[in-house]
Amino acid sequence: MRVLIVEDMAIIALDIDDMIQSVTPASVQIASTVDEAAKALDAGVFDFVVLDYSVGDDTTADIARRLKADGVHCVVISGYGRNALKHNEMQGLRILDKPIRKDLLSAEIHFALTRRSMRQAR
Repeated sequence: MRVLIVEDMAIIALDIDDMIQSVTPASVQIASTVDEAAKALDAGVFDFVVLDYSVGDDTTADIARRLKADGVHCVVISGYGRNALKHNEMQGLRILDKPIRKDLLSAEIHFALTRRSMRQAR
């Protein structure tokens, strides 16, 4: 499984990486800026993406729209809470509050794995 984590706080990105690795073996790439994330997406295909809503002075809204259009499963993580993001450009995406609960992230990973298996079976 190929995973992209877009998170500007290294300790949180590493914690998410640890959670993912405890669920399934994965090749994880971490991007700490929106530009790094866009370059990573240009360079490869990912099965699952974790987006921090606020990365530096930017938001990951454009990245989220791109992933949605490409059919890539992603979750948005935020310290602002779900209600703060419900009525903006992240509407319709899965949103997880920080701190991230491992059981909720695990469920999203399993969903992404199922989608990948279904695509490969076609």
